[in-house]
Amino acid sequence: MDVKEYRRRYEAELAAASPEHPASFAGSPEAATRHAAQLGLVSGSPPGESIPALLATVRNPKETVLARDAALQALGAATFLGEDFAPYRVEFLDTMRQLAKPDTASQLREKAVAVLAAEKDPDIQGMLQRGLRDPQSALVSAGKALQLLTLDYHADVAGLAEEVFHKTDDVATKEAALRVLATNANSQDLLAKVLGDKSQPRALRALSATGLHSVNPQRFAGIARNIFMDGSDYEDIRATTLGALASAPEYQALRSDSTFLDQVRQLGAQTSLKNLRAAANRLMSNQ
Repeated sequence: MDVKEYRRRYEAELAAASPEHPASFAGSPEAATRHAAQLGLVSGSPPGESIPALLATVRNPKETVLARDAALQALGAATFLGEDFAPYRVEFLDTMRQLAKPDTASQLREKAVAVLAAEKDPDIQGMLQRGLRDPQSALVSAGKALQLLTLDYHADVAGLAEEVFHKTDDVATKEAALRVLATNANSQDLLAKVLGDKSQPRALRALSATGLHSVNPQRFAGIARNIFMDGSDYEDIRATTLGALASAPEYQALRSDSTFLDQVRQLGAQTSLKNLRAAANRLMSNQ
């Protein structure tokens, strides 16, 4: 968000937080007003002038979490000031490292960790990896940690993601792990297993379909054909796999499979399930 847009939004929040509307701002209107004024975007002071005060507020444990969070958001906007922010960049990142500790309030800690991960800070990457192996030391949720680790394109987190996938029962965390694995050719065995397993949550099977379709189209084709031919499988999974088969040139061999095509043709003519009928008709139209 650029500075002008930040100012516009913050002024709107402050107006809504006036004494006539005291409940409309999540916390103290006085605190919000004070830290908006410190930023200088509302008061009109020179860009960057209030950054030292904001940094001090974020670091001050005696301030309320609301006040520190407001200052942290303001600093986030100030990073777009370019040369006006540059003199404070080292101190800003140092402040983020101070916040990236287990005893910091979660909403401040998570934002600081995200900033450092975007900077590809090696220490925070190590902390994120340790947190995935030892949840007691985690700074953020496992799903968030995996997402942040992938910000570094040079980091190899596939092995760790697979560990996380196997040891957690939380579907959202498994989804985050599969998003990492979906671009890794060495993960195709896991992707194939999840895709073909009707006992797996459908969200995980759909992610596995996308991943396997990308890393090994031929293997995907074989599993997708079996899923489609199984009338007891879920409509959305059958439609997803058939739709992929209909749209990709790699699956031309299936278009000469008479048993498969007869089933597709019959389904397109008879099914009342809209998603499946659309996928079937699309494939037949490509014949």
